[in-house]
Amino acid sequence: MKKSSGTYHTSIFQDKSSNLLFIEVNPDKIVKAKFGNEKKVLDTSACCNILIYNPTSNEQSYFFDPTDDRRIQYFLFETNYDKSEKLIQYNSYDSRGVVINNYKHEERQPANKLLIVATKKGVGKGRETEKGGIDLEFWRSTKKGENKELITTTPSYTDWRLDVKNQKILFIHRSINNIKVESFDW
Repeated sequence: MKKSSGTYHTSIFQDKSSNLLFIEVNPDKIVKAKFGNEKKVLDTSACCNILIYNPTSNEQSYFFDPTDDRRIQYFLFETNYDKSEKLIQYNSYDSRGVVINNYKHEERQPANKLLIVATKKGVGKGRETEKGGIDLEFWRSTKKGENKELITTTPSYTDWRLDVKNQKILFIHRSINNIKVESFDW
């Protein structure tokens, strides 16, 4: 979330293939006011939910129940096929770090899938793990938020990648002299 000229800008992502808008929802936070009083204000540095809006039908829904206390760390969906590069494009410029095997694809429509990575109980504060990290929840659904499923919960220090060619989400768990790879269908 960015502040510019006194106005807050919430991140809004458009998916042209489904004509949906994905709008980040900001939580509140408590700040000290004058004379030691506290008040709730909008926390524009965090995202607690995604509003999925269909401008054609004027329908809207939240990915998570609005009363849930989660923070979204990452969300990802396919936006289009790049003919010149022969690869699938995503809504996030950050996707280059987590998307693998995304080259020399045959042309296809973007998948009707949404991936959301979230924590519970506050920004950067999830349930503490044995090694000091926090737990990340990996959720998948259709772009409309239907058929929502918690894929897995894993510590934040676990490496993960979205393998486009094999349509898998890979989790790389490291320990001393050992690596375990766990995969789920994407």
